[in-house]
Amino acid sequence: MCLGQPLARFVLQVACPTLLRRLPGLRLAVPLADVPFRHDKLAYGVHELPVTW
Repeated sequence: MCLGQPLARFVLQVACPTLLRRLPGLRLAVPLADVPFRHDKLAYGVHELPVTW
């Protein structure tokens, strides 16, 4: 486990709701099925997240 993991989770808990509140029309620019996910052994997540508002 990364030592910065708790801090990163906290930042996401604060940043995501703030971003959605300030940009209420924020949405994915592509279908969810087209979002490229990373499935390697070190990290799981998205390569990019195209959004529009």
